[in-house]
Amino acid sequence: MQVRNSDAQFRAHEAAGAYVAVNGERIFYRTEGDRSDGSPVVMLHGVPTSSYLYRKLISLSVGRHFVLAPDFPGLGLSAKPPGRDYSWTALAQFVADFATTLKLKPMHLVLHDLGGPIGLEFAIRNPGMVASITLLNAPMQASAYKMPAIMRLLATPGLNRLAFALLQPRLMLLAWRNMGVTGQYSVSLTDMQVYRRMLTHNDGQQSFFKIMQTIDTTAEKDRFLDEGLRRLGKPALVIWGKNDPAIPASQREWFTQRVPGAAVHLLNAKHFLMEDHAEEMSSLLLPFWDQVDGVQTESKLARDRLGERPEMKGWHKQGN
Repeated sequence: MQVRNSDAQFRAHEAAGAYVAVNGERIFYRTEGDRSDGSPVVMLHGVPTSSYLYRKLISLSVGRHFVLAPDFPGLGLSAKPPGRDYSWTALAQFVADFATTLKLKPMHLVLHDLGGPIGLEFAIRNPGMVASITLLNAPMQASAYKMPAIMRLLATPGLNRLAFALLQPRLMLLAWRNMGVTGQYSVSLTDMQVYRRMLTHNDGQQSFFKIMQTIDTTAEKDRFLDEGLRRLGKPALVIWGKNDPAIPASQREWFTQRVPGAAVHLLNAKHFLMEDHAEEMSSLLLPFWDQVDGVQTESKLARDRLGERPEMKGWHKQGN
């Protein structure tokens, strides 16, 4: 029965999305809303997850927005070519290519886990494609970030296959309830079966291993993000699970020190905060996006008519 349930849930997730060819790669993205409404919202996941992570938050966050959560190449239902470059820089370029292919207007980014540094690299390299940034629990200063033990094993050639073989749904459920969520029933065994199937789909564990092995902990990457964030000047919001055992508060502080006007909201949550705090998160996201969109609209009208420039109220906005 459990297997049948997970199969139905897997197919329901796929049915709630669409596929698009990006540079010849078949890319899946979960989507909801009308693309003619407001600015698009692009939610980027990390590892070992996929767009399935955002299934609850997407439905609650549509409002007047077109919401998309793509699966990165190598993960979820997207193509998993064995010879692909899975570096952070290559995945940041994928985000740009994905947005260009779909002809998206400047987007609101929502970034979690490794989607954080990847999404920020995309924003730094393509500031004109970004309307705002929302940071969820994500490693910002990678050189100072220590991965949990299981993730270190999954990044180690020779040990990764054994670690992955042990990472069965029941063990995943225990790990998620310990490190990922505060509510014991926020995720189920069926959810874990879907998450694992997303990793194994189309021989996906091989690309997953490559992604784990290309995690960039160099000082050069820190310096790139440091310098880029200081000059980016986009409205910023931080929603952070304050009980996350995987990513310490110092990673959040590294971001806010470089974006000092960012609004920060600490939730009584762990790493996968969107699994059990989606409603609370949407109550913060929707007014933030609406205000950013409103200010940008007013700013354009003012420049066109009066030469004036309205400013954000209550959210971070530096000069362009």
